[in-house]
Amino acid sequence: MYVVNLKNKQYDYLDSLYPDELDSKFRAVADMVVRYVTEYIPACRQEPFKFEEFKWVRMRGVRQHGGHGGVDCGVFAMNFAEFWEGKLVPAMRKWQKQINQMRDEITLTLLLNEENNLLEQLKKKSLEFDRKVD
Repeated sequence: MYVVNLKNKQYDYLDSLYPDELDSKFRAVADMVVRYVTEYIPACRQEPFKFEEFKWVRMRGVRQHGGHGGVDCGVFAMNFAEFWEGKLVPAMRKWQKQINQMRDEITLTLLLNEENNLLEQLKKKSLEFDRKVD
């Protein structure tokens, strides 16, 4: 995950699997981030930033969470994105215990979102299922 840290004038990147230095694969993505930020953020901000001068900082303490066959990394990444404030959040230690509930909440949010084109079909199938169970 890449974060544009305006306060410290740096790009934070959080990655539990790769080394400290951005390799060529990540450098290509990093360059896209810089281009995007340079093009769009100044239009929304009054204070000009020299985004091309921001440094890249790999944030410490991001670890791979296991125990569920490696399928929960997206859940953890979404939580990092939601709670990131430039430092690791103490609540992260609790996430592993709450992973099933978090996964359910994300699933419901996606399924029940009004932008879901299949929402009406989902509601219909749910009602049909309820009738069978009763």
